[in-house]
Amino acid sequence: MVKPAATLLKSLVLGITLLVLAQVSTPLSADIFSDLLGRCPASPPTYNHIAARLQALANNPRCSVAVLGKTPQGRPLYVAQVTDPASTQRQATLFIIASQHGNEPAGATAALILLEHFAAAPTTLEREILKYLRIVAVPVANPDGFASGRRGNSRGVDLNRDWSARSQPETQMVVAAVRAAQPDAIMDLHELPAHSGKPAYQDNFVETIGMSRALPTELCHATTAVSSTIASWMKTYGYSLNVYFDYPGDNLALCHRYFGLGLKVPTFLCEAKRGGGRTLRERVGFLILSTLVSGNYVMNHSVPLPPSPPTPSPSAPSPSQPSPPVALASGPSTETPVVAVEYERGQSDDPDRGQLRVRVTSAPSFEYVTVCVGGQMRALGNSLNSTWPLDVTSLPAGRHRVTVTAFGRGDVELASRDITVEVGSDGGARAR
Repeated sequence: MVKPAATLLKSLVLGITLLVLAQVSTPLSADIFSDLLGRCPASPPTYNHIAARLQALANNPRCSVAVLGKTPQGRPLYVAQVTDPASTQRQATLFIIASQHGNEPAGATAALILLEHFAAAPTTLEREILKYLRIVAVPVANPDGFASGRRGNSRGVDLNRDWSARSQPETQMVVAAVRAAQPDAIMDLHELPAHSGKPAYQDNFVETIGMSRALPTELCHATTAVSSTIASWMKTYGYSLNVYFDYPGDNLALCHRYFGLGLKVPTFLCEAKRGGGRTLRERVGFLILSTLVSGNYVMNHSVPLPPSPPTPSPSAPSPSQPSPPVALASGPSTETPVVAVEYERGQSDDPDRGQLRVRVTSAPSFEYVTVCVGGQMRALGNSLNSTWPLDVTSLPAGRHRVTVTAFGRGDVELASRDITVEVGSDGGARAR
């Protein structure tokens, strides 16, 4: 369940608020997250309903709506944007690609909610944000599949495996729209199946680029900073989350890797978990919250980012605030957690892709835990009990150190645990 909302976006857009406070006579405070969730329907809209609402947005002076082209079955593929057309400020661009898979409606629902809410701009805060931010969205990247509830398009092609080849008109049109928009960041919104044997599919997750010397430093700083901040805000609002990281050499057929690793645009794959009683509202909320955090980054991307993750959590004190006085404790802190790590070999149908089971004993200050393999961060999560995939097929034969570290508020390291995974010449692995 999502916790009662606080004034989230007032904090999320703190950097932008400081820029505009001198120009606005009233305080910039609004709970945009709750307002956005309040727009979520009980059931997802149909493609025709979305098309009609996009056409209605074309009459709003803050919006523009265009048809990129037609699908094989003749449906229009829409792109829409909302911003302040009279702004004289530098406007960053956030591009949303939703519902590549036609049986995943939460992304389209979230994108439409964001467009309509900011088009209405009900408070001063939204109007000020639009002076600095342009939101561009393809709410339904797979109109034919969406209309029929199928994963693939009308030709049976999984569009999220077509970005390297771009053999389909839908992927070709979206790439053209992204190139025209020249975005500062891209959101790729999806849903996970309710049941899956894949360890990576057991909970909500975000996937993006990790720290790599083979990639532009600014790109890696942006993706790791945003992803760790998303994890922190998700914990604040009661969403469990894992974060996975991509590196050069990974398959570029997927949308977020094509734009991220391929075109060097900060791109975030957001997967909302279905099943387990998770309503459309909860899935849409996960996607919207991820988008809000990323939007905050692109509005402030000229601000120097820290050299490496993790970034300060929302509850961390500002660097300008005085540090609290140091107090001597009579005994060890009761907040220090214990980290336990187990490695399990993959199942018979996938024997060389094992998984890590991580358990962190509860501590009031716990924020998130990271997983590094050979010093390279592979995953991050905000749950006390997590399961992560460990693809040993990407590792050379030999011993590899896996380090799991728990962090608390203010990015303080609380506890760490190392295990050694030995990969054999046959590609199999075992823990030592």
